[in-house]
Amino acid sequence: MRGNQKPLFCSKLLRLVLHECKISDRTLIRIACETPRLEYLVLDECKGFSYESTADSLKMWPNLKHFKFDFNTIKKRFSGENIYICIDDKILCGIANQNLKYLSLGSSDISDNSLNKIADSCSNLEYLSLECDKNITNISMIKIAHSCPKLQYLSLLHCGITDETLKAIAYFCPELQHLRLISCEGISDMGVCVIATSCRNIIDLSLEGCAVSDISVKKIAQSSRSCPRLEVLLLLNCFITDISIHEIIRSCKNLRSLDLKKCDSVTDEAIDALMSSNPRINIREP
Repeated sequence: MRGNQKPLFCSKLLRLVLHECKISDRTLIRIACETPRLEYLVLDECKGFSYESTADSLKMWPNLKHFKFDFNTIKKRFSGENIYICIDDKILCGIANQNLKYLSLGSSDISDNSLNKIADSCSNLEYLSLECDKNITNISMIKIAHSCPKLQYLSLLHCGITDETLKAIAYFCPELQHLRLISCEGISDMGVCVIATSCRNIIDLSLEGCAVSDISVKKIAQSSRSCPRLEVLLLLNCFITDISIHEIIRSCKNLRSLDLKKCDSVTDEAIDALMSSNPRINIREP
């Protein structure tokens, strides 16, 4: 450092979490310069720094194992409007490394190109959460499934995948425990049935806003012996009826949380029957 200026951070620092902080470009770059060994980084709902400083800083952390970048903003110069700083393909390719195990991007502008790089470089990946990325398709997600067999948590919001991705996940990711598919319009009963049959370690399954029906829930219930650990099932805005509830009553004895919000074809009588059969279950009703 110049003169007598004291360093902001210890050069041996491995973990850094910044939540709702105001950080200038200069500060972010300085932090990166002083923490070359950083392995765990969370930038969550912070503001003040730019895309450019984000890109430059992340280049200085080649050994990241845990990276979460959610809903960070900067004000436009003239309008004063807050806009999201988006991780793009260039930045994501820059942080891909063999050590990366946890990747969560709440606001991004990535495509199959950078996810293919993640698949090629991050075989130890265990946690992947991506939001609002229609440019993410089967091309990269099938490759992720094939290349990242240790994957335990996968969350995709508004992504352009189909049942083909679910088939790959079911085949190549035996350790998967949490699968959250939210408003992924290409997902249908066919893919969910494959997951229900093959993923024996599933604890948490979310199908919010996906085009699934009683067929999926029936298969999940029938597979309860092969998926005995299932505790959370989120079916918000799915096309299910009382048939699904009766299948859950019959087979899903370990279920602890069930989301039925906006499932308008499910009746109060079916919900009452479920609560009577499983008093410990927490139900979010239509």
